[in-house]
Amino acid sequence: MVGSTLVSAGCVTDLNVGKLGPDALPPGVLDGGLVGPDGGLAEPTDAAVTAAPPLNLDVLFVIDNSGSMGEKQELLTESFPRYLDELDKLPGGRPNLHLGVVSTNMGVGLNVITACLGGGDNGRLQNLPRGACDVPTDPWINDVSSADGRQINYPAGATLAETFACIARLGTTGCALEQPLEAMRAALDGRNPENLGFFRPDAFLAVVIVTDEDDCSAADLAMFEPGQTALSDPLGPLSSFRCTEFGIICDGDPIARAPATYQECESRPDSYLRHPFEYADFLDATKASPYSVFVGVIAGTPSPVKVGIAEDGKPELLPSCASDAGTATPAVRLRNFVDELPGRGTFISICRDNLGEAITFLGAETRRAILLSPENPPGAIKEATSGCACVVDDRTQARWTGLIVVVLALWPRRRRQITLARGATGSSLLRMASDK
Repeated sequence: MVGSTLVSAGCVTDLNVGKLGPDALPPGVLDGGLVGPDGGLAEPTDAAVTAAPPLNLDVLFVIDNSGSMGEKQELLTESFPRYLDELDKLPGGRPNLHLGVVSTNMGVGLNVITACLGGGDNGRLQNLPRGACDVPTDPWINDVSSADGRQINYPAGATLAETFACIARLGTTGCALEQPLEAMRAALDGRNPENLGFFRPDAFLAVVIVTDEDDCSAADLAMFEPGQTALSDPLGPLSSFRCTEFGIICDGDPIARAPATYQECESRPDSYLRHPFEYADFLDATKASPYSVFVGVIAGTPSPVKVGIAEDGKPELLPSCASDAGTATPAVRLRNFVDELPGRGTFISICRDNLGEAITFLGAETRRAILLSPENPPGAIKEATSGCACVVDDRTQARWTGLIVVVLALWPRRRRQITLARGATGSSLLRMASDK
């Protein structure tokens, strides 16, 4: 059983997420701590919240633009209106939105690899038109409430969803050594002056990663040395298999350059790639409260992990799932990234013929996270599944009375306990147990 208990102002609410295990969730959906579409947590009702002004919400989409992503980008943009539909259900209606898009192309430094030159897109917000369509006047989409209605930075004749589709169809000419986690950080850490203004310190932050390969965010760009091509070379042949070999360990050991099937895999802690917990810690540091951040990952299911041999005799990671839109390889590191943000993230399989249900689920989970966030306007009333109504007092100082204890059992290999203690002037995250 997975559950969490909220103790606040004398109100105790049990958020029952349902039976643990893949069979408890819809096909293709693995949840990182809240619930699947049919997983047991009731939708907030209109009566559960009082009227409130729109809150500020920054949404960053990190989209894979490598060669296999064309049809998957189309599925994302076609389904995107359903994400907005869920956000529109928030008290006060549609949030004051900043909506940005970056690619997974972070380049490979001084190494010379086609489509991966230099620093790639380096986390710069993308707003070029992809076809005959309208783009925002800023590097991101701005759609906020004003006294005269909605203040927007895209043509009045276009919709927000159409504008998103215009900038989110990034194409398929990007680097095949995808680094979505580093691209996320590069978009938000201030290194790109053209991005300034997108991230608002007082806004709730949602990050959505869409990719069909695992993360390959490198701490040491020597990993991408193109001169090593033989199986006997220390780095092995130059391919995305390097990201797997040096990015994860399975059954307690590094994976081999030979056919094999592995059972239990996780991020490798001692290699060329950065561990996903670095990026979870980065997100936590962007806000006064860890509950002001939510992540959604749409990627290949993290298992099974199988290595095969390609026609050229080189090792390759085999797909873990497939749909009419193509295949995807297991996203072990990205799943671990979600695990590092318990109760604040969700993982969804990209191997779906239609992403509509997944995008609806993602929007609903983002909305739930916002309702539990310190960014929720003061005085809002929330109702959880037990029917106990809790009044959220002055959140400008993030003042909670009590203690949140979130215990997650993540199948099949780990059990983690996170204690979140909040005092009168802020919040602190105490990691009580990990990887046990």
